[in-house]
Formats: sequence, structure tokens, C-alpha cells
Amino acid sequence: MKNKFKIFYVAAEISPFVGTSLLADTANALPKALKELDHDIRVMMPNYRSVNERKYVLRDVIRLKDMAVSWARETHVANGKSAFLPDSKVQIYFFDQKPAFDRQGLYLDPKTKKPYTDNAERFSLFCKGCLETLKLLHWQPDIIHCNDWQTALIPVLLKTAYRDDAFFKNTKVLLTVHNFAEPGVFSASLLKAVEGADSLHYPESQIALNGQFNFLKAGLLSADLINVIGEGYAKQLLQSGSRTQGLEEALQKRRKLLTGTPHGVDRKLWNPATNPHLSQHFSESDLSGKLRGKKEFLESVACKFSEETPLLAMLDQGEGAEVLDQIDAMLGEALTLNFNVVYLGVANPKTEKVLAKHRKKHAGKLAVQLGYDVPLLHRALAASDLVLPASGMLLKSALPLQAMSYGAVPLLMEHEGYTEALQDCRKAGTGNAFLLANPEVKETVKALKGALTLFHDKKRWARVAKSAMTANPSWETVAEEYTRLYAKLMTRGKK
Repeated sequence: MKNKFKIFYVAAEISPFVGTSLLADTANALPKALKELDHDIRVMMPNYRSVNERKYVLRDVIRLKDMAVSWARETHVANGKSAFLPDSKVQIYFFDQKPAFDRQGLYLDPKTKKPYTDNAERFSLFCKGCLETLKLLHWQPDIIHCNDWQTALIPVLLKTAYRDDAFFKNTKVLLTVHNFAEPGVFSASLLKAVEGADSLHYPESQIALNGQFNFLKAGLLSADLINVIGEGYAKQLLQSGSRTQGLEEALQKRRKLLTGTPHGVDRKLWNPATNPHLSQHFSESDLSGKLRGKKEFLESVACKFSEETPLLAMLDQGEGAEVLDQIDAMLGEALTLNFNVVYLGVANPKTEKVLAKHRKKHAGKLAVQLGYDVPLLHRALAASDLVLPASGMLLKSALPLQAMSYGAVPLLMEHEGYTEALQDCRKAGTGNAFLLANPEVKETVKALKGALTLFHDKKRWARVAKSAMTANPSWETVAEEYTRLYAKLMTRGKK
């Protein structure tokens, strides 16, 4: 079949099993959209303790029982389990290795708030386990699609330990980098564990950086094709390496292999005209239901409604306590400027104390919704006029982009790759967002003041809200772009 591929999609976190990050959201939505295009796609992730095996009906895979995975001259025993991505026919495999992944956190110890000291070994083992899983299943993919540092060792292994393995002779690797802020930096001693490493990779190794093993650099130099989120972002990375954590040289070396692909939104789910969680529906052509929904929502959370008062949704992306001073300052400024605010986040004693202070000072203007209540989340975002990550415009979950489908105008950092489709409504035509130069509170306040002025120009604000609703492409459109990227990858010469 033309442009139909066998794709093995590998990620460290996939929603709804674990994670609320952009990666987790992408790793759930993109494989489903690719399956709809008739690609033969399978997905794999570690089996963390937090994965609810009963809820998602994980089953043992006989072929993957007690599989031996060798790493660093040791043999580790693991098992494979399988299920399906919810609401799809996409099969997902779970790498079940209790010593490595049966823990309270994914990457950090919840008690110490520090990364696990053996993260390098854990995810090296996962990468090796992914390749061994394919061999035991006798399933040869055309493409292995890796994501971020946790899976970046896969292309290295294919160039070293598996370079003479006929099973992977025709397999290509695409590495998607969602997060340069975490490149996976560990002791250089890990280099010795990469079996079959030749002079290209070891010991002087172009895959080391500043005397340490760098997973992401290793992946960038070994993958057959690299992509980031957004063509504009790809160009920015090549023009300025300030956000690549020292990886600019590696990117420049492989600049011809770097491309950008947009982030998508599930338009079936985030559809204000049909979403079952909303009692008041609306559309791009008729926003009246949004105003009714806003009134209904505010009254349900004991807040005062006024057509002249915008509602700001502040999203805690699971880091409230870490940016507490910023949250405190931004909340105070927004409420003083006469915004209504709904704070959507997770329970945290320190954050709750700050929120209680503001609720007392600004009675009837601040609603606090803690915990992940899906229907309430949809109602709150559909009611909101603006949406702001609590971490100061840094985009760490897909919610701000999804909220745009409900006409909530985001305040985000202008150089984030995920803002490819966004235009600053203060600069270009209608626009659909407020894009900020930095995450400082004063920059946010400046944008909030501008938003307040713009909000009172009802006709212009309606144009901005409508533009936000259509800014991000659907996952179906994104999957078609990835299909073209896969086709490009498969036409490249053999490794």
C-alpha cells in the first residue's frame, strides 16, 4: 500500500495511563489518528506502578513472558503486557520490569522531589526492551518513532549493538523532541554499557557533552530524521541555540534532517457545539451559548457574573508549590484588575493556603477547583475568556491549546514551539493569543491589562475568540503531515 507504514511509537508517558504533559497527550492522540489513516501502528511505554491495570484491561503477552534483556553485562528479566488505547484499535505494549518501574513517581521520587538516581539505567533498559519486544513479537516496523530523551537511546542501539542484526535492516528512526529543557544527562560511565559502540560513538564520542553522557545528543546524532513541534520552532532552534541546553552543535550538524510538525487538537472531543459535558453549546458562528455557559458556571461556583468582567482560567500544571510566589503575585494582580478567576489544579497545602487568602480578600471573584474532574474542567474552560498556565506562560500541558477550541484566548510564551499556529492579537490583524517575551509577572500583568481593554471592544474580542477556536489543526491533519514525514524518511538511503 502506498504511504501505509508499520510504525512502532515509543514514549515514556502516554495519557490516560500516566501523564498530563504535551508528550502524553500527543502519544495518545497521534497514534489514533495514524491508525485512522490505515497505518499499522503499535505503541509502547513502561508499566509504571500508577498504571491502572484493571481499569485498562492489561493482559499478559505469552511471547513476552520472562524475556531476558541484557544491559551493562547484566541480564534483566522483564515481561510484556498489552491493552488498547482507549476508544481505539491501537495496541499498546507495557514494558513490565518491576525493579525499574514499580515506583511512586515516573522520574522523580515524590518524597525527595529529586530524580531517581538510576534513571539512566531505567530508561536504557526500557529502550533495549523495546527492541527485544519487537524481535520476540516477530513484528518488523518500517519506522520506530521515538520521543524525547527517555527513548533517544533506541537509534544509538540500532547503530551499535544491533547494527548487524538483519531484523532491523530496513527500519528507520524518527526522533521527536518535545522538551529540550530535559536532555537526559548522566555519568559518562554509561557509554561503556552501549554494546558494540564503535569509534563514531565511543569512547570519544560525539554523544557525550561536557564530560557526561547526553541521551538527547546521542539520539540527535543517531536518528534518521528529527522533528520538533512547528516549522517556525525548528527554524528558531537553528538560528539560536539558547534553548537547546548545549545541543546547538549537534542540531547544526544534522540541520538537513530537522523538520517541524504542528501539535493537534482532538476536534471531536473539544467541540463546543457537541461536547456532552456542556449544557450550553456554541460555535464559531454563534457565541451566545458561551456567555450563557459562563453565567451558569460562575453562579455554580458562587462567583459574581457580569458581561463586563472577563473570566480567566489559571491552570496549575502540577507544579503549583514550585511556582508559588508567581501564582500568588499573578492572582493578586488579575483579581485587582477586576478579572474573575477560576483556578484549576491539583491539591497542595501550600498552594491552597495562598488560594484561600485571595478568596477571602476577593470574595465572589475567585473559584478554586482542585482535582481532575473532567466534566467540570470542560465547563470551566468553555466559560473562560482567557487561559493562563500558572507557571507563567510556559506550556507544559495541552490544555491551553485545547481550551482555545472553546474560544479561550491563551497567554503563552512566544518562542514555545507549540505556539506555531498562534498570532499575537496586539500585532497582527485579528490574532488569537497574547504572546509574551518572558515569563515575568510584570509581562503577564501588561498582557492582562491589554486583554482587559480588548475585552471591552466586544466586536473585536469576538473576532479574537473565533480565531482562537480554529487556530490549531486537528489530529487528523497532523497525522497526514506525519505520513508525509514518514514517506520522506523511508526514501532516505539505508543506514
